[in-house]
Amino acid sequence: MSFLSRAAPVTRLSIAPARSAVYAASRPALFSTTPQRADKGPIDATKDTLKKADRIVSNAAVKGIEKGEQAGHKIKETFGHGAAKAEHEGKKAAAKGKETAQQAKEKTIDLGEQAREEAEELSGKA
Repeated sequence: MSFLSRAAPVTRLSIAPARSAVYAASRPALFSTTPQRADKGPIDATKDTLKKADRIVSNAAVKGIEKGEQAGHKIKETFGHGAAKAEHEGKKAAAKGKETAQQAKEKTIDLGEQAREEAEELSGKA
């Protein structure tokens, strides 16, 4: 014990921290389940904000794509039944067009022959 009394003399400074330690221990501790924002720097806060924004935009894009696919399926379903009918009508119209073109060609040939005959008659009269 004599060693302790010689090595550590009692002063006012050594007693003062003991009093403040008692005061600090009696103070109520702060309790929180959420992390403090002060711990994060501006870069980490910005990263978190951008991640949240990216997630929101990605979810909206996925919903938009799904809605587009649903609309595409409905359009195919709606026009799928009409497509076969339209194809049949188109083929009928194409056949009728070919027939009309053939008739026009024949009429052109007939008119050309008539014009040649009249030209011969007029040149023979002249």
